Amino acid sequence: MSFAADLARIAKKQSKRLEQVDRGIKFRAFGMVARQTRVDTGRLRGDWQVTQDMPAAGPSGVEDKTPQGAGGLRPDDLKKITPFANTFLTNTMPYAVVWEERDGMVARTIADIERIVKEEAAKP
Repeated sequence: MSFAADLARIAKKQSKRLEQVDRGIKFRAFGMVARQTRVDTGRLRGDWQVTQDMPAAGPSGVEDKTPQGAGGLRPDDLKKITPFANTFLTNTMPYAVVWEERDGMVARTIADIERIVKEEAAKP
């Protein structure tokens, strides 16, 4: 095998690994935000939406009544998380900002992001 072929093989393997790390970070961070969102009528948690290239423009119309700390993102939203893309997690409910100021579901996730990145990077 040539040196160039070895480099190509290593680059391909590392690229695949970087994709896995990128997706893993997004899965965990977005899911953490959703799980930390308080459940009242379920509209606030159910409105977390994953989009590419621009934030969601309107409500999802979905209610999530699983207990706080359970649940997470919907399977159809998980499929939208692609590596190396501009991926947005958006909540269009007008009172989402109020609950973020009170509960800090996004702020707490951001505070944990360094740990999440390290854990995802350490996975085999």
